[in-house]
Amino acid sequence: MRGLDTTSDSSTSELEVIGVCIQLLTYGSGIVPTRKTFIGWANEVARKLKSQQVAGRIKDSNALKILGVVNYLCKVNWTL
Repeated sequence: MRGLDTTSDSSTSELEVIGVCIQLLTYGSGIVPTRKTFIGWANEVARKLKSQQVAGRIKDSNALKILGVVNYLCKVNWTL
Protein backbone atom coordinates (compact mmCIF):
# COMPACT_ATOMS: atom_id res chain seq x y z
CA MET A 1 0.00 0.00 0.00
CA ARG A 2 3.06 2.28 0.12
CA GLY A 3 2.43 3.02 -3.55
CA LEU A 4 -0.46 5.24 -2.51
CA ASP A 5 1.67 7.42 -0.22
CA THR A 6 1.85 11.06 -1.27
CA THR A 7 5.48 12.06 -1.56
CA SER A 8 7.30 14.55 -3.72
CA ASP A 9 8.63 11.74 -5.90
CA SER A 10 5.37 9.79 -6.04
CA SER A 11 4.46 8.53 -9.47
CA THR A 12 0.98 7.37 -8.50
CA SER A 13 -1.22 8.27 -11.41
CA GLU A 14 -4.84 9.33 -11.44
CA LEU A 15 -5.64 6.06 -13.21
CA GLU A 16 -4.07 4.02 -10.39
CA VAL A 17 -6.00 5.96 -7.77
CA ILE A 18 -9.31 5.48 -9.55
CA GLY A 19 -8.48 1.79 -10.03
CA VAL A 20 -8.02 1.40 -6.27
CA CYS A 21 -11.35 3.17 -5.67
CA ILE A 22 -13.17 0.83 -8.04
CA GLN A 23 -11.48 -2.20 -6.48
CA LEU A 24 -12.57 -1.11 -2.99
CA LEU A 25 -16.13 -0.47 -4.13
CA THR A 26 -16.56 -3.71 -6.06
CA TYR A 27 -14.58 -6.32 -4.16
CA GLY A 28 -12.86 -4.74 -1.18
CA SER A 29 -14.31 -7.11 1.39
CA GLY A 30 -13.27 -10.09 -0.75
CA ILE A 31 -9.67 -8.91 -0.69
CA VAL A 32 -9.65 -8.56 3.10
CA PRO A 33 -12.35 -11.00 4.24
CA THR A 34 -12.61 -10.22 7.97
CA ARG A 35 -15.03 -7.34 8.35
CA LYS A 36 -13.19 -5.56 11.15
CA THR A 37 -9.88 -5.94 9.32
CA PHE A 38 -11.45 -4.73 6.08
CA ILE A 39 -12.78 -1.54 7.68
CA GLY A 40 -9.38 -0.65 9.14
CA TRP A 41 -7.61 -1.43 5.88
CA ALA A 42 -10.20 0.38 3.76
CA ASN A 43 -10.03 3.45 5.99
CA GLU A 44 -6.25 3.56 5.65
CA VAL A 45 -6.51 3.25 1.88
CA ALA A 46 -9.23 5.94 1.78
CA ARG A 47 -7.00 8.34 3.74
CA LYS A 48 -4.18 7.77 1.23
CA LEU A 49 -6.55 8.26 -1.70
CA LYS A 50 -7.76 11.51 -0.14
CA SER A 51 -4.17 12.70 0.21
CA GLN A 52 -3.68 12.08 -3.52
CA GLN A 53 -6.69 14.34 -4.15
CA VAL A 54 -5.38 17.04 -1.82
CA ALA A 55 -2.01 16.88 -3.60
CA GLY A 56 -3.86 17.74 -6.83
CA ARG A 57 -3.24 14.46 -8.61
CA ILE A 58 -6.94 13.78 -9.22
CA LYS A 59 -8.43 16.15 -11.76
CA ASP A 60 -11.04 14.20 -13.73
CA SER A 61 -14.55 15.06 -12.53
CA ASN A 62 -15.75 11.44 -12.66
CA ALA A 63 -12.68 10.26 -10.76
CA LEU A 64 -13.40 12.87 -8.10
CA LYS A 65 -16.99 11.61 -7.82
CA ILE A 66 -15.87 8.01 -7.28
CA LEU A 67 -13.30 9.15 -4.75
CA GLY A 68 -16.11 11.05 -3.03
CA VAL A 69 -18.11 7.82 -2.71
CA VAL A 70 -15.11 6.04 -1.18
CA ASN A 71 -14.61 8.92 1.28
CA TYR A 72 -18.31 8.86 2.20
CA LEU A 73 -18.26 5.11 2.84
CA CYS A 74 -15.19 5.56 4.99
CA LYS A 75 -17.09 8.11 7.11
CA VAL A 76 -20.04 5.74 7.60
CA ASN A 77 -17.78 2.77 8.38
CA TRP A 78 -18.48 1.04 5.05
CA THR A 79 -22.15 0.41 5.82
CA LEU A 80 -25.19 1.63 3.93
